[in-house]
Amino acid sequence: MNAASTATEPDQLPMGSISGTVASEAIVGEDTGHSLGGIHLTAWDTNGNNVGSTTSQTFGSYEITGLAPGTYFVTADSSGEFLDELYFDLPCPDLGCDPTSGSPVLVQDQTVTSQIDFTLTRLGVISGTILDAFIFFPDRPVPADARAWNEAGELVSADTTDGFGQYSIVGLSPGIYYVDTLNSAGFIDQLYNGFPCPPDTCDRTAGTAIEVALNAPVTGINFLLDLQQGISGQVSRDGGGVPVPRALVRFWDATGSLISGTITDDSGLYDSTLPAGTVFVTTDAGDSPNGTSGELYDNLPCPTGLCDPTLGTPVTIQENEVTRNINFVLEIADDATCIPTELSLCLLDDRFQVQANWRDFEGQSGSARADAEVTDATGTFYFFGPDNTELVVKVLDACVEPFNHFWVFAAGLTNVEVELLVTDTLTGESKTYFNNLGQAFAPVQDTSAFATCEASRANEAEADALISSTQLEIEAQLAKLRAGQKHQSVSAANRTNTTQLGTCTPTATSLCLEQGRFRVESTWRTPAGETGDGQAVALTDASGTFWFFSPENVEALVKVLDACNLPGFENFWVFAAGLTDVEVTIRVTDTVSGEVKEYANPQSTPFLPIQDTQAFQTCGEMDG
Repeated sequence: MNAASTATEPDQLPMGSISGTVASEAIVGEDTGHSLGGIHLTAWDTNGNNVGSTTSQTFGSYEITGLAPGTYFVTADSSGEFLDELYFDLPCPDLGCDPTSGSPVLVQDQTVTSQIDFTLTRLGVISGTILDAFIFFPDRPVPADARAWNEAGELVSADTTDGFGQYSIVGLSPGIYYVDTLNSAGFIDQLYNGFPCPPDTCDRTAGTAIEVALNAPVTGINFLLDLQQGISGQVSRDGGGVPVPRALVRFWDATGSLISGTITDDSGLYDSTLPAGTVFVTTDAGDSPNGTSGELYDNLPCPTGLCDPTLGTPVTIQENEVTRNINFVLEIADDATCIPTELSLCLLDDRFQVQANWRDFEGQSGSARADAEVTDATGTFYFFGPDNTELVVKVLDACVEPFNHFWVFAAGLTNVEVELLVTDTLTGESKTYFNNLGQAFAPVQDTSAFATCEASRANEAEADALISSTQLEIEAQLAKLRAGQKHQSVSAANRTNTTQLGTCTPTATSLCLEQGRFRVESTWRTPAGETGDGQAVALTDASGTFWFFSPENVEALVKVLDACNLPGFENFWVFAAGLTDVEVTIRVTDTVSGEVKEYANPQSTPFLPIQDTQAFQTCGEMDG
């Protein structure tokens, strides 16, 4: 097919166009097909020249404009998921056909030639999930590739699991296939259905054959992978009779430095991949009524989960083995209270405990560090370094008619996997919120989070005394953890003092970030038409917040990072997140170059995360 374009002279004014819709053929067992967006449509002239193209919209409509009167031919290309077609209803595999062999389409001056429609046939699809066999519930997917092999043992196609462990291998020609897994997370790979499949010695055709046909996706090709090496156990209470779900289990090396952490499932079970060697294991309270006190393994009290982990019983992890039955039986606390630590915020008069865990693209994980309590209702966390704020959480008291709930709002400046846990320490009720790996942190605006307005402590004075005494006891242990913790930060690790000092002067409505180089301002407008400027509160050199209606009610968080020495970027990044659904405009000005970026959140829309890693291409700009 000749892909050369035909040029149009400036004095020629082609006014015709071709329009239509693109849909999928009905899948076997379904009545109708579905509209297809993202399909590439191309118009070809009678000589086989590409003279115009477009992409179908969300609901399948398209229009190729700017065509001179004449005869054309049209093709549809899905880039592999559907069979390519030449109008009308002629297969054109990989657009390797002669476009002029299709049905001609006549275009007249100033006329739209409509109803040039396509119904595409879906190529073969194999889909399923890849999950942790020991912790079998949707919160514990395995990051892995699912790979399809043909009868000759040749790799045909593959797909990577998403944050829910789901995969979908598309674009397969009809035939017989075999599917295996490939992971780097410490699990034993399998060949469907259930056969161990070491990557270097596996015969892919020894598995269960999967027959694939056009327009008939094969679903339910699922895998449950076993750990190759690591640790597993259970957290329970009441003498071992009641499981503790959502308990945080952490693993420490012989120096007391944190290796990683995980969360128990609904049965109190946990497992985790760990390197061979000696580890220490700790846990603290999960979703248990009235709260529980934490422990060091084996059966050593650790009231806050932040004791010196090396005082516990060491656990040996052997090569290619899973050390099992590292169990905890927690004691019920006399009265649940929130005690601020390096790993937890305490909001609304210390009633709500907030914790978070993260996992990055390299499989590394950890517990978020409580950065600061900005107000009694709001606090922030960082993951990799204290200058790099990643998460802001707000708990609001809406215990008035007609709401009668505590609300939870959260926003993030990250796209790593995040698990956020908020616990009402008076009742033991918890809420968990997730952000999937690779997804910009979706805003949390949960206005039905806690229907616990009527709960109260049996003895407020005793509770306050417990907070004070316990806090004093753990100060020395916290100091040890602070000394041993290692931080990494894009802003700190990659900066070699490249940021030029700017001319920004902080005001009540403007933040000055990255050594005063970037001025950040915000404005807001309510559905009722009220407007105003956001009031600025600095957090670190790289980040700050804005409040709109009350100093106690943080609404937006903004971060500017220096990535001028980060390969592949070499610019400044802008991240922003919000705890609001009013209309917001954020304006960021590089005071050295004068360049301005504006970001807007529409009215009545939960603030969509901003992660602009191409924001300011001004690393080399100099003043004057």
